[in-house]
Order: sequence, then structure tokens, then C-alpha cells
Amino acid sequence: MRVRSGKIDMSLLIETKAPYFIMSSLLDEKKIEETIKRIPKISFTVLDFIEVFKVLYPEDWE
Repeated sequence: MRVRSGKIDMSLLIETKAPYFIMSSLLDEKKIEETIKRIPKISFTVLDFIEVFKVLYPEDWE
């Protein structure tokens, strides 16, 4: 699949008639970035992410 400037080149999918899925995040990208910045470790687990996200954005966690 070709990608141009962060966008999927749909012409390739149409040419090949390949099935495709467009993924979207359940969370706002800026909130994800802010959460990652506030995790006090270089590497972290999903559980670490959840713990910090719940503190920063409790209304979105529910």
C-alpha cells in the first residue's frame, strides 16, 4: 500500500481491488500524545498508559 504524506493512496487499492480497512482511534490523538509524555518511563506497558490516562482524562475513561 502506498502512503503519501501520511495519507493512504487509495488508487492502489482500487487498481488491485484489494479489501481495505480504515482504522480510527477511539481516543483523541492529542490526548494519547499527552498521556505518553507524562509516563515517567522510557518504555511502558498498556497498563502504565491506562493508569496515567485515567488520571489525566477521567471523563474519557468512563
